[in-house]
Amino acid sequence: MELVPVLKKTPSHQSSSLSVLERFLYDLKRFVANQPDSTRLYSSIQSSGIIEAFNTTKGPSQRGVRVTRDIETYKTIFTFCPISKVYDSERRRNGCQFKFTDRMLNVSGMFEYQQLILDTIIQNDPSASSHALNNEIFIIILRIFINCLINPDYYKQIMSLTSHKHEINTTKTYEQMSGICTYLSETIRLIIPIYFESVADELIDRIFNLGCICCVNFNLLINRLHEPIGICLDPTFSLINHSCLPNTVAVSDDRDQMLSLVCISDLKSGQEITTNYCFTSIPKQLRQLDLKNRFFFDCKCPLCKKRKYDWFFSYCCPYCEVYIQCLNFSNCFDQSENESDQLYGCKSCGAIIPTPIYNESKLLHQLLLAMLLTTDDPEIEITSIDQFKEIMLPFLQEIRRLAVSEHQLSELFLEKVHGFEINPQRVPIIYSIIEILIKQGIVPSFCFPISIFITNLSANQFPYPIGIKSINGKEIYTRSFHLKLELQRIFLVSIPGDITKSMNIGNSLFMKLGHATMNVLVAIFINKDREKEKEIPKILKDWIPNTNLLYSTLIRCSLFFYLQAIETYAIYSERTVDEMIGAIKQLKVLNKLACNPLPWIPRLYEEEMFFNSLLKLFNFANIHHKFYFEKFSIKLCLADGQRAVLFSPINQLYSKYIEEIQ
Repeated sequence: MELVPVLKKTPSHQSSSLSVLERFLYDLKRFVANQPDSTRLYSSIQSSGIIEAFNTTKGPSQRGVRVTRDIETYKTIFTFCPISKVYDSERRRNGCQFKFTDRMLNVSGMFEYQQLILDTIIQNDPSASSHALNNEIFIIILRIFINCLINPDYYKQIMSLTSHKHEINTTKTYEQMSGICTYLSETIRLIIPIYFESVADELIDRIFNLGCICCVNFNLLINRLHEPIGICLDPTFSLINHSCLPNTVAVSDDRDQMLSLVCISDLKSGQEITTNYCFTSIPKQLRQLDLKNRFFFDCKCPLCKKRKYDWFFSYCCPYCEVYIQCLNFSNCFDQSENESDQLYGCKSCGAIIPTPIYNESKLLHQLLLAMLLTTDDPEIEITSIDQFKEIMLPFLQEIRRLAVSEHQLSELFLEKVHGFEINPQRVPIIYSIIEILIKQGIVPSFCFPISIFITNLSANQFPYPIGIKSINGKEIYTRSFHLKLELQRIFLVSIPGDITKSMNIGNSLFMKLGHATMNVLVAIFINKDREKEKEIPKILKDWIPNTNLLYSTLIRCSLFFYLQAIETYAIYSERTVDEMIGAIKQLKVLNKLACNPLPWIPRLYEEEMFFNSLLKLFNFANIHHKFYFEKFSIKLCLADGQRAVLFSPINQLYSKYIEEIQ
């Protein structure tokens, strides 16, 4: 079922005798005359048989959306197409400003009005126009405003949404929002100066109100790979309330235009549907502050209720992975109480954790936290962990001495979450520390800020080892290291941190692993000449010395990940499935080129064949100790402490697509 707003043409748009300026003036007068009641809900949601709004008379802050019948996990609740949106791809290739086209702007009057306003900006203020046209918030507000001009019903729906206008007036957002809306208002003054003067205060206030509504209701546009591709505002989707443990997720179609709201758990009739407004896998204090700063409410979802341990800011037992110490921003920089050789014990499994190992993990974790708060000098070369400690310990001691408040630390760390970049000079040493923490197992990889560092690492940031000189050798090394990082990122951060299991819908994670594994294979085959085999980097030679075994392992793992991903994408994206089938056919060709090719009959492959290859792959990434193996079932401990099965059994993956890859 689709809930797509229908734009009704007005007499002004039906008349071809009126100029763009005359139609713009007509619609602007109607816009000013329109007085929607912001306490009343105007939405196409009322005509839906699957969902309904509740608390519709209690104002925007208390409304919500619920289902009217039972819905099973992974079923689509409704689809929608936001008409106010900005794509990242609309930027010019040089990244200077947006290239305005009529993509998705086939609404009568939208493209013409947009062009009228933009031409006015460029002609009258060339010096400031590039800054305005490069601001995606300015562009989305502009498009919301134009859609409200064209369609009074859409304007009513937008005005039904929460604006938090008075709260925004007291925040840092106000200055930016006020500047954007004033700039748009002044542009309209240039277009129709006489009429503007008669309604200036009213029009400026309405545009600012639209800007406030946009600020607290816009959301990311995502593509079929769950990657952000822009921003949008949809009045129906914006009615859905937040939860850090949401029961729905938005999934894009093949063309990245329509969005489907899919439930990620069984829903009972009358149950409220929720979505996520922020990063879930960060400490509770940062989530709460982020939601308060941007959306002006205190989250009371199940994840934010008082818990003994913050899943994303706690230490755990390295043996059973049960949490043993909860952190917060009042104690995360505390000095270890006991520097002796006494032992820590886990109350759950009874294992003994040597104090020196515990203290080492804690210190390295604190130094990474301190690193986020300091201004790094790129001129200082750091080549060892001891040198890193020597440089960072004074900063850590200064933070302890200053006794910075919890709120101040939360504010500082939240800024890093939204705009984090790793100094390329520090990438090797940071990764060395992360590998130590992964091995010790006390600080989980999804613990803040380890998860932030791992997510932002790139294989291209690492120097080539001594001895790799040829272009082919460097390419193999880069692709191999990228595969290692992807394995660590996905199995130590993304999957454990996704406690809602929303990533199972269109499993782009497994598809990424399929691509990364095959890319290594392709690079090796390009370098397959026996005389150049010595160019295969040490990172792979140390892993699997036998070249034929290396080929077969990579082929099986890549095929396995593609089969897993196809199973979920088959429901949502035929285009993505076709791409993966094409990749599997390339694997088949590479298999034939191998010295000792595998028998290519995927439907006869056994669990053990894939299982042994996956074990080798996990060893390659140094993450094998993080998995739990039961026969041919592989489990991983999630942030909530549950051990989840990672993969579907092979004999259940033989869908209609298996015959295409024989």
